[in-house]
Amino acid sequence: MQEKIVLEQRALIVSIIGTLIMAGLGIGFSLYTQSNAILLDGIFSLIGFAFGLAALRVARLVQQPDDTHYQFGYGNFEPLFNLIKGVVIAFISVFALTDSVISILSGGREIQAGVALVYAILVGIACFGVAIYLKTMTKKTQSPLLELDAKNWTIDGLLTVAVLIAFVVTIFIEKSEHAWMAVYADPVIVGVL
Repeated sequence: MQEKIVLEQRALIVSIIGTLIMAGLGIGFSLYTQSNAILLDGIFSLIGFAFGLAALRVARLVQQPDDTHYQFGYGNFEPLFNLIKGVVIAFISVFALTDSVISILSGGREIQAGVALVYAILVGIACFGVAIYLKTMTKKTQSPLLELDAKNWTIDGLLTVAVLIAFVVTIFIEKSEHAWMAVYADPVIVGVL
């Protein structure tokens, strides 16, 4: 039992460090490329970092026995934690969609699609790598927190692949007779995400 707890906490720490790195990459690349899609990804990673720290605390709480304040133990914190995380992500998604619509209505925005493409490749590889690691650790620990985290990394990886495809399409649009449409690519990507 103790070995599973140690493995779970180690995996959560890997995930936390990964999200911090992804947040830094996302925010840094977004400043350079002027891409709100990358900024959104960086913000989601930053939120993931904060929730990763909280997940580590929840994982430790769940292992504690019941006491006078929590007669049924701390197991109820896991679903509550997942609910709060979902609400925060939904709120940010609505905000991003609103910004996307405003950007489209105001004429779009130019981005550095080539550099954004490099970002999407790097982050996609990292997301799937961490997801595989967490899935392996989930099998060893049977941890619902790790299972959810692995799914989140997989979803992040799939979203990054979608963004990668969108940036490739943007590069082709920029080189075509429809180059005027390229300024709408980033807000459309944000809206779809």
